[in-house]
Amino acid sequence: AQMFDDEVVDTSSVQQQVVEQANIKPQNNVNQRRMAEPNNSWANRNRAKTPAKNDVKVNVRTVTDANKQNNEAKIYLYYRDYKVSRGLNGRISCKMRFYIYSTASEKITNIAYRLKWPEIETSISFDNVEPNKPVYYDYALLGNGCYSMDTPPNIIVNRCRIKGFSQKYCSSIIQWTK
Repeated sequence: AQMFDDEVVDTSSVQQQVVEQANIKPQNNVNQRRMAEPNNSWANRNRAKTPAKNDVKVNVRTVTDANKQNNEAKIYLYYRDYKVSRGLNGRISCKMRFYIYSTASEKITNIAYRLKWPEIETSISFDNVEPNKPVYYDYALLGNGCYSMDTPPNIIVNRCRIKGFSQKYCSSIIQWTK
């Protein structure tokens, strides 16, 4: 503010406002106030209780990389771009693109499996499948079995290798999807 010699300024009101603002305390968090109060039933109610002699004992295991399994990891198998055609010679053929998509933390070093529908089956193998990246092979099959591929196939896993996981676990996370 600018002051001139002619003006008389009352500084007592300014000092009073500063003092009043200094006396205002910030409000505590509600939970901090509740816990700070002595003999507060809310605080006592939320504290851990010591177990009685008749309570059941619980064993606690530490989680290590050896016994930790990522239940959300999946290996999805599916096909796209399915086309059935009949050649000039009368043979029925079908073309499609078989995909594999893994959500596992490590890459799939090798996976080999058979897909079996009611009237047709085929074997497929993939190597070095990176996580979270779809990989595919273009495929063609011959025969009337092409008309039976609208149902999910039986998946017969011959080999499934992921670094740090057993073959049994690797096979258990395979899932057919549309």
